[in-house]
Amino acid sequence: MKRAKLYKNARRSVIATLGISCILVASSGHTQDSNSDTEEWLKNNSSGKSEAWRDSWPEVEQLKTVKVSQNIHLVHGVGGTVAVYAAAEGTLLVDSGHFRVLESRLYPAVNDIAKDKPVRYIVNTHGHGDHGAGNTHYIGLGAVAISHSSVPNEYTNAPPHYPSLPPEGLPAITFNDKMTLYFDERIEMVHVPYGHSKGDIVVYFNEQNVMHTGDIFIKSGYVSVAGMYKNPKGSTLGLIEAQKIALAFGDENTKYITGHSRGVVVGREELERDHQMLVTVVGRIKKGIEAGKTLEQIKATKPTREFDSAYVWPGMTAERTVENYYYGIVGDPPPSKRRFM
Repeated sequence: MKRAKLYKNARRSVIATLGISCILVASSGHTQDSNSDTEEWLKNNSSGKSEAWRDSWPEVEQLKTVKVSQNIHLVHGVGGTVAVYAAAEGTLLVDSGHFRVLESRLYPAVNDIAKDKPVRYIVNTHGHGDHGAGNTHYIGLGAVAISHSSVPNEYTNAPPHYPSLPPEGLPAITFNDKMTLYFDERIEMVHVPYGHSKGDIVVYFNEQNVMHTGDIFIKSGYVSVAGMYKNPKGSTLGLIEAQKIALAFGDENTKYITGHSRGVVVGREELERDHQMLVTVVGRIKKGIEAGKTLEQIKATKPTREFDSAYVWPGMTAERTVENYYYGIVGDPPPSKRRFM
């Protein structure tokens, strides 16, 4: 199996052995499925505002579990997509869901997949509250959480619509560049450039040939970058580079679990189409910026025009996508534009 093409100058900084057989090595044209859940919600909420959708979507989506490989399932309808890896000596989760649906959906789904194998590890793909709300529960049962070094701070200083995690829910093991976990197989975690957030990582299961991309790829539609953050400059071009790193793993048979998957496993070809869409849209916006055009003038050129029918979703309308990517290039969004997905 083809190994990941990792950073050439990544620095190995710590080796720790945990448990019996677990070793951590750390170093610093798209086809869009119809989303009936979304469509039904929009019928009953005619305004379709991002903020209203943000507060409602965890319950709107339907719970769905899908077998991805011999030992990995994905769980959809629990916030960010959760991967459940049932190994011989226990279970590893990639992300741990949204606070609204933990007891009603996530915990029962994980129990059904893992059976009598306790959760030993949680790997958080980034520090947004729809991907880590279950940390506290599983850590309380003996699990260890792992993330990029910026994630504990993001979970502690959450935006108003996500409860901050308490200290006991924060990742205990963090890294800067990359980390490898040996837990029945080789699991590689690699930090990617500042794109969707500062702490984005991708998680690759070598023997299963499965990757969880976090939110640098989503099947829901346009990916949001940190363009509405206080200091977003560089995040739009960073997302392009982050996606390139994810696509450098594995081979043409690799299965990808995206951060919001609609319960669908995707292949490299589809993600390459998504990546090319992003490159095209960002290229148009960047060209407008270089020509001295204002944001409103760039919007008028409709940079997303041929992609909107497949990629628009309530959280990222065409207008918001252009704004998001624009501020992720130039930085300094006005306070009224500083929103957090």
